[in-house]
Amino acid sequence: EGVDPGRVIIGHAHPHFMERELLLRALRSGVVLEADYMLQQYATKAPLGPFDRTLDGVAWAIRNGYRDQVLLSLDLCNKLGQQRYGGGGYTTLQDYVFPYLRAHGVTDEDIQHVMIDNPRRLLTIAAPRRFTRESPASP
Repeated sequence: EGVDPGRVIIGHAHPHFMERELLLRALRSGVVLEADYMLQQYATKAPLGPFDRTLDGVAWAIRNGYRDQVLLSLDLCNKLGQQRYGGGGYTTLQDYVFPYLRAHGVTDEDIQHVMIDNPRRLLTIAAPRRFTRESPASP
């Protein structure tokens, strides 16, 4: 479609992070992968998904030079994830995710890059490109 893969963000990318071959194929294609919903903590303070396997893949990607292609979020979408209802709340990344990543070789500089620099770059609206029927990839 002529889209810059570096501007494509794949949310809910937990399966990608959990399977090294799939992760590497996606990263080599240039797309950005986001881990989000499965990182939430509910009333049991347990993650919704395979927390360790997901974050092992996130840490691997960051340590191996792909930190520009990683995003983290919570996708906190219902009250059960909020602290007042027993969940991890809006500080889940700081309380659970960042400590795990640090313990697996991710630096504070890397975390800042993933959490601040990447969203700033990726969510900045790019100038539209003109496409012609004859040459869909031309600017």
